[in-house]
Amino acid sequence: MQALFQAGNSYLFAHEFEKAVEYAEQAKALAIERHSTPMLAASKQLLGVVCLVTGKSTEATTFIEDSLRLSREADVKILETWNLLWLGLSKSWQGDFGSAQEIQEEVLARAKAENVLSVLLWIVWHQGLRLGGQGQYDNALTSLAEALEWSSGSGIKS
Repeated sequence: MQALFQAGNSYLFAHEFEKAVEYAEQAKALAIERHSTPMLAASKQLLGVVCLVTGKSTEATTFIEDSLRLSREADVKILETWNLLWLGLSKSWQGDFGSAQEIQEEVLARAKAENVLSVLLWIVWHQGLRLGGQGQYDNALTSLAEALEWSSGSGIKS
């Protein structure tokens, strides 16, 4: 199951969305068969992200919210945090900036508390983009500078 999910995730980042969906669906079917709630949550998250980046925001939100519910049931905190990140991004892209801001602030707090650098970098970057899109340029620059600060402290090249 994990290998199918990881293959799907790799195809997502390679922008081969049909293959990402194919592997996510296989992982989902196997997760259902084996009663693996964490993997079911992960596969639905992947399906949601593919929908999100291909412009199917309503479908994306449905998958991500379902994955969030499942990750909470399974008590998989990192998956829950990533789901919140994607949900916040989805809300932002739909123009629901109030909900997006609330969710992104929760993700930022979790990422800092749990010291999850990958989530932290994503969220401060996306906060900067959201704020810039809203015309809050000073706040956007502050958020983007924070992203650079975190990435330089981690050894990640920005």
